[in-house]
Amino acid sequence: MKKLILFYVFLLAGMQAYAQEQTLKVWMSNPTMVADGTTTTYLTVYQTDINADGTHNLYAQFEMRLNVPEGISVATKKVGRKDVNDITLNEERFEGISISEPSIATTPGLISISTLNTGTESYYPDSEDGETIEELFTIGLKADPSMTNGTYEIFLSDVKFIRLDASAETPNETVKATMTVTGGQASEGEISYTLSDAGVGTLILPYDAELPNGLNAYRCVSLQGTTLVLEEQANIAAHTPVLLQGAPGTYTFTGTPTEGEDSYTSGLLTGVMEATAITTGYVLQTQDGVTGFYAVDSGRPITVPGGRCYLQMEAGVKMLDILFPEDATGINCFSNSPLKRADTYNVAGQIVNGKCLRGIYIRDGKKMIVVQ
Repeated sequence: MKKLILFYVFLLAGMQAYAQEQTLKVWMSNPTMVADGTTTTYLTVYQTDINADGTHNLYAQFEMRLNVPEGISVATKKVGRKDVNDITLNEERFEGISISEPSIATTPGLISISTLNTGTESYYPDSEDGETIEELFTIGLKADPSMTNGTYEIFLSDVKFIRLDASAETPNETVKATMTVTGGQASEGEISYTLSDAGVGTLILPYDAELPNGLNAYRCVSLQGTTLVLEEQANIAAHTPVLLQGAPGTYTFTGTPTEGEDSYTSGLLTGVMEATAITTGYVLQTQDGVTGFYAVDSGRPITVPGGRCYLQMEAGVKMLDILFPEDATGINCFSNSPLKRADTYNVAGQIVNGKCLRGIYIRDGKKMIVVQ
């Protein structure tokens, strides 16, 4: 009978110890890194250990390993004349405590962090007013430009919070967070596209993609005289050359690339998947402030970059103008009286003499449409 009672005593003690272990909580922030090798981003580690009765379990030092993707390193900061690791303990928790600044050891993908207690005091779990302090420390991190953009899982391992009597507690669950890397190398399937100040560009993608906010896409469906007529698209279909219009800036497309041909033609546009030199046709350019498709000089080949498009047709005029659907409802008219030579050009870049017939013209760098 005594053996049975003793067993229950040990079991109860074990249950109490397990319940105490459950009170330790450790977590960290989710940093977003800029992969330029210089920008410092701070990750914060938090910790609390509060019992059911509101009392805190006290610790004198800690150690842990921060597992990060390769290319992440600890930033440095100036302290006097020296460069030191950019890691800072929370001032309220460690004020006046005889504990060393965290030491750091690094290997690719792993940052080991530990403190050493040189006195006989535990660090504070709360403020002078009794408010629980959750922040433990912050660490400055940098991302190498060679890193691939994306979201990575990071986690803490070998976490120990050590009391003055050298006993230790560890979290019951793995401490995880996410790290987002931007400004680095494009991930597979990620395409970064910059629309120039003209607000017009061409694009062909190896996968279906949604249109980002602020961007419109069109197929070139026909040619009326020297004007391209467009058809607006709800999204961008794989291997379909399109003309883009929108706010200048950088846009990101993501998807799963599919293999196919070197080039594709849809309507009047031809898109190339790899850089291609052409000697005939038209390419999108801005000349003297006027954006349109300009004829390629056969004696001076032009290389169309991969993922871009051109008009694969014999050049008959210097330039083909673009008629966006919304332009058709916002028409400006010239008077039918004769105009000065210096005022007006047709879309071929020729000076107009006298009366303008129905069509599109350029005057003072602006597109004008005559409807009568």
